[in-house]
Formats: sequence, C-alpha cells, structure tokens
Amino acid sequence: MKVHESALKRGVLPEDAIQAATWATWIDEVDDDSPARQLRLGFDTHGRLLETVVLVFDSGNELIIHAMKARPAMVDLLPWKVLSRPSGSP
Repeated sequence: MKVHESALKRGVLPEDAIQAATWATWIDEVDDDSPARQLRLGFDTHGRLLETVVLVFDSGNELIIHAMKARPAMVDLLPWKVLSRPSGSP
C-alpha cells in the first residue's frame, strides 16, 4: 500500500494512514469506477479513528489518497458507538 502526498495534507503521518486503511473496521465502495474507490474507517497507531479513501487497482495495488481524523458523520457509520474519553483522563 502506498500513500499519495494528497493524503498527508491534513497532518496524518503515512504510517498512521497505512495502519488505519490496512486494518479498517468499516469499508464501503464509493463508486463503480476503475480503479475502485473505497472509504475506510480504521484506527491509527495511536488509537485514533481515521477516515481514509483508498484506490484499489485491478493489479491489487492500493493507494491512499485521503486521510484525516474521522468526522462525526463517519463515526455514525460504525456498527457500534465509539466512546471518547473526557479531556484530561488517562
């Protein structure tokens, strides 16, 4: 899996984007185009929930083109509620 520079513009590190996209908890096909475009929700190396958009090519190669902290609308797509800790808690 590779990370396009456009995926890093919101401050997500490449290794965090790869972790979240590779071990995604939720995946949805965004459209029927080729390459396939998938919206994925997964946790990064720090346990933060990220939303990523991944292009999946016919060859099997994958390219992350978008990565950011998951927005509330994206969190609502998960089959369970993700609880956040109050600020200042361990």
